[in-house]
Amino acid sequence: MPSINWEKYFTEAELDLLAKHSAGTAKSKEIFWNPELSFKFVRACIDSDISFTASSTDLLDSVQGNFTTNHIPKKIVQFWAQKDIPADVHLCMNSWIGTCNGEYELFNDESARDFIAKFCSKEQLEAYDYSHHPAMRSDVFRLLYLFHNGGYYIDADDERREFDINKIEKQHKSFNLILSPLAHHLSSNKMINPIKASTDSEIARECKLYYNNSPIFAIKNHPIIGKAIEYAVENIFLCKKSGLLANIHYHTGPNNLTYSTFEYCARNFLSTPSEGHIGIIKDWDALATAKCLSYQADDRNWRSNAEIYNVRAT
Repeated sequence: MPSINWEKYFTEAELDLLAKHSAGTAKSKEIFWNPELSFKFVRACIDSDISFTASSTDLLDSVQGNFTTNHIPKKIVQFWAQKDIPADVHLCMNSWIGTCNGEYELFNDESARDFIAKFCSKEQLEAYDYSHHPAMRSDVFRLLYLFHNGGYYIDADDERREFDINKIEKQHKSFNLILSPLAHHLSSNKMINPIKASTDSEIARECKLYYNNSPIFAIKNHPIIGKAIEYAVENIFLCKKSGLLANIHYHTGPNNLTYSTFEYCARNFLSTPSEGHIGIIKDWDALATAKCLSYQADDRNWRSNAEIYNVRAT
């Protein structure tokens, strides 16, 4: 299983911080909520053809001995806040129903809240209720659902192309968590191919690399998902205490997942555990298409309100 050449991507000072974290002598947030370091981490994962591992001890500790090494459950999970689903969104969702005879489950605001109230903590339910936008509630819900049940979470505006759940399972049979990278090219303000962003040094200097929070394929009780939940809830409560609206991308979405993954994987900076592999899908665009849908032209699109999008907790 390939591993990362840390020295290729991080400075000597950064490597020292990572070593301190691995030894338990550095505060996590000093390191992992640093965007530049997290971008380097994602680039290193892409270039190395990944992989990090989560030790079996960590996995066991995360769920008080209930961890099992079963494969990721063959169930597609999606969320749409309203019960009335726009026709174009419905078409995208229908493309996943019955995928390779796998199970499918759709949640809305009400059913997602019922799930959280039944299976999660009061604090997590309060964080869901304080989430000011459907996209944020979707962020919180997907993490909680995957932690408790595992499965294949895919956003509602992705339309299936070549995705085959049986092929995914076969190709990634040793993986307990599967993520997909994204690349944001700053000068053009466009999303570009993450492989190009990682391998082309000129382009790389102008790109932010991070993990998308869709798709996420995970076993139940995965500790990285647990860490992302911990930080999302913490971020939401910090904003609530300050009377602010949380930043969707940063506090509960892709940035939160990226920082959580970076932090967890860096625990193994000085060692190479043998179980709990994390995989990367580099070609998600070949498996599914993110469609331009009608709802994206109104306030149901989380990107439409720049003021909310740019709010951060202090």
